[in-house]
Amino acid sequence: MDPRATGTCEGEAVTMPNQSIEFEQSQTEVTVPVWMKAGEGEDYEFLDRLSGAPSTERDQAIHWVRDLVYGGCISGMYMPAVTYREALSTMAEHGDDVLEYLRDSIGNFWPLLSLSDDDSWSFIASKVLSAAVEEWARNTLERLEVEER
Repeated sequence: MDPRATGTCEGEAVTMPNQSIEFEQSQTEVTVPVWMKAGEGEDYEFLDRLSGAPSTERDQAIHWVRDLVYGGCISGMYMPAVTYREALSTMAEHGDDVLEYLRDSIGNFWPLLSLSDDDSWSFIASKVLSAAVEEWARNTLERLEVEER
């Protein structure tokens, strides 16, 4: 192995012989709504790394957001919006904030949900929460991709 190819990592700097690369803090501040972290049994705290310095953890969080945008909550990327019990719990605790987020982001979002008269409240809670999570993911990914340019 070429000795010049080795180095040590110290904090946010990578030090190599005769070379130092400093990672810069992300310019995009990503706010993760409280209702995105409300899922039972899952830990979505890793999403806080989206605002951090470039790192493997930040890249993993960005890939998770991309996968969520591509497959939606129904793909299993965000089960708290798909599982009726968890969706009902989240909407009971944070429903007003979820609705406010959708109104601020989309405006009149109800026609986009394609609900019918015979849908259950559990289904409606899941649909609304999924719409909010997916909208947050699209908005977040768009902001992060603008920063990369």
